[in-house]
Amino acid sequence: MNQSAELLALQTQVGELTTHLEGLEKERDFYFDKLRQIEILAQQQMETLEAEGKEDKTLKEIQAILYSTEVSADGRARCGVDRN
Repeated sequence: MNQSAELLALQTQVGELTTHLEGLEKERDFYFDKLRQIEILAQQQMETLEAEGKEDKTLKEIQAILYSTEVSADGRARCGVDRN
């Protein structure tokens, strides 16, 4: 393969990768926005329940997942909540 053909192939590859990256960034932003909406809804509900002196175990588990910082070997968030 001559240099101009290699250059053209690499430019094509860069273009394809750039397009793929843009798609991944849009997807990331989409799901981040969804999680942010869930976080706000959960926080509002927690505040309402706390004002009433109540708790919701499932809501606490959801928040634990949202705020977890550890990731297990399979890529899932570890929240340290005992489900038993």
